[in-house]
Amino acid sequence: IYTAGVWYLLIPMLTGRRLFGASVVKTVIMVDLLVSMAVWSHHLLGDTSQPMVMRILSGQLITWGEFFTMGLTIFASMMTVWMARPVKMTPALQFALGSMFGFMMGGVAGLIQANVGLNLVFHNTQWVVALHAHTFLLTGVGTMLFSVLYALVPMLTKLEYRSKALINAHFWLWMVGSVVMAYAMGMAGSRGMLRRTFYEGGLFQGYTLVAVIGGILVSLGFLAFLVNLIGTLGLRKVLALFVPERWLEGREPAAAQA
Repeated sequence: IYTAGVWYLLIPMLTGRRLFGASVVKTVIMVDLLVSMAVWSHHLLGDTSQPMVMRILSGQLITWGEFFTMGLTIFASMMTVWMARPVKMTPALQFALGSMFGFMMGGVAGLIQANVGLNLVFHNTQWVVALHAHTFLLTGVGTMLFSVLYALVPMLTKLEYRSKALINAHFWLWMVGSVVMAYAMGMAGSRGMLRRTFYEGGLFQGYTLVAVIGGILVSLGFLAFLVNLIGTLGLRKVLALFVPERWLEGREPAAAQA
């Protein structure tokens, strides 16, 4: 639901247009909040101690309710972009659209594994970890956070990111890498590769190798973002986001006061 909130704030700001269906969106947010409170149950679908009625009602049907709430959220956001044409494809908007793709991809995987019967096959495998969870976190949430950073840095500092080429490299390396990694491990999971399990004798080695390549692409994408951010703001300002500024000045507070 927090992702929906970010889209609802970010998309109108980037397009300069009021959110499409804003009156309906308020209801969607409330329904999504209520639905989200019960979707945790789908993580217990493979647990036979959970009553079947709970597995079907909460784990399956309520999880499927997310299809409508998130679907309406993405629809409202994309219709806002469509109605605002012509729209300048800024880095922030580019990454916002990428995050929607990530949520659609991870959400479809979640809807599939929410089926009680299929979950008996997918439970505790790399399908859940990669194709569902990592797709949401990397391709969905991670890309959304970069969208916020690409919007806020110019707004707060009055500085544009120095390299457009590095922005594009960041986007494509991150998107392609996260999708490749997720699909490789998801396919391995559908063939029985369990999580938290060490395999010997080359079993699932091909899938793992492809996933590692995807992970390297993601890392290179983040490196492109970091280099661009440092080139735009300077190393000292970037470090000041994580450590006290007095450490960067090389003096203690008492000496500074003196």
